[in-house]
Amino acid sequence: PNSAYSSFVENILRHIGTGLNLPFELLMKDFSKTNYSSARAALMEAWRYFIGRRHWLATYWAKPVYELWLEEAVNKGLIEAPGFYQNKALWCRCKWIGPGRGWIDPVKEAKASKIRLETGLSTLEDECATQGLDWEEVLEQRAREQAKMRELGLNTEKSQYVSPTAEDSQ
Repeated sequence: PNSAYSSFVENILRHIGTGLNLPFELLMKDFSKTNYSSARAALMEAWRYFIGRRHWLATYWAKPVYELWLEEAVNKGLIEAPGFYQNKALWCRCKWIGPGRGWIDPVKEAKASKIRLETGLSTLEDECATQGLDWEEVLEQRAREQAKMRELGLNTEKSQYVSPTAEDSQ
């Protein structure tokens, strides 16, 4: 133990983080020495790595296991799938949605999501998937809520969950 011990440990932990593809702040769960922009950049870099690993896991493990499970269920007669072997790729097609990444600044990120949708740079499916949601389930739930709102005589034109802002009234 001496005056250089803490900087030595921090340096070792930075190298460990680099080896694990994790930013130091995330590895230590300590963002006290960083600003918003640096923290956001670090988390975005980590998220890019996590998405890559998640894609690898879905492609090389989850999808093959699902295909084998489905084939076995079809062969046992538990699932009726006409033309399964002629159209196996179609029957086995799936999209794996992992947990959502969450938002660092929900207002800015929701606005960015809205802009991506409006400009055609993204889809509702992709925007929902980044938050760990299935777009069809989201739309079905919204339809149930709007039907209930109409049943109760509530205004369905503008979302009742969010108070209007000055920007919305213009």
